[in-house]
Amino acid sequence: MRKPILLTILVCLSLFAFAQQEDAEEQRLRDEVYKYFDTTDRLAFEDAVHQLRSYYKTMGKWHEMYTAWENEIVYDINNDHFYSALKKTEDMNDFIVSKDHQDEFYRMDYLMGVFYGTRNNIAMCKKYLDQALEKLKGRKEYRAEASNIYMLLANILAFDSPDSATVSIDKCIALCEDNRDLSAALQMKCIIEFGKKNREGFMKAYNKNSQIKRSDPKDYNPAYEDYIEQGKACFEGRFDDALEINSKMATRLDQLLFLTKIYDIQGDRAAEAEALKTLL
Repeated sequence: MRKPILLTILVCLSLFAFAQQEDAEEQRLRDEVYKYFDTTDRLAFEDAVHQLRSYYKTMGKWHEMYTAWENEIVYDINNDHFYSALKKTEDMNDFIVSKDHQDEFYRMDYLMGVFYGTRNNIAMCKKYLDQALEKLKGRKEYRAEASNIYMLLANILAFDSPDSATVSIDKCIALCEDNRDLSAALQMKCIIEFGKKNREGFMKAYNKNSQIKRSDPKDYNPAYEDYIEQGKACFEGRFDDALEINSKMATRLDQLLFLTKIYDIQGDRAAEAEALKTLL
């Protein structure tokens, strides 16, 4: 799984998940961030997230302000602006230290985990994420932030270490506090089960996700629908449908990774080898 693409959703998942109340202006500003977070319109996104950061700073909502700042950094990582992301991380760290906001120190460990995760250095990624989890213990934000961290681990381990990924995503699901988070986590569960060619596990998570989509469409998160619909089509033997969905994916790397799995399940070894060769 290409780490940056899936990370595009990750921080949005935990974005202000534990806020108790929000006014109309806060909701409007948040919606603007969501609107541009999964696009390449960098100027529009930065304008939206800077407005949100200013709002939270004015209101004295420091934790929410740092979360918005964190989203800005991850956006740059997602879009391969690594120098900018590192500079913003340094700036945020300096700001946190200057304010002596000790409860926010875990963010540096989390972001280092993100950086190493996107470079596929799993050992260092897990080291920093474990440190972030340790610093979060006893905090009121623990459930939301820990859920986000376990989602990241599941993402990184999805195809290389699927059993470990299953452990992480199950922890994430257990910590989810709303249907927006839960629907995305269930879709990640589907992706992991698809990689394992586990039809039963896939359909169990798929059906739970579909139930949320029907019963709570307002909070449903369509994070990975293209991914899981390919899986469902494969498990139902509709390989032409799976290939059609795959052909419309925006990211070539993700497209090829899923293409190898489609051909694997179909049993087309020649096509699988060709797709794998192109992927490598």
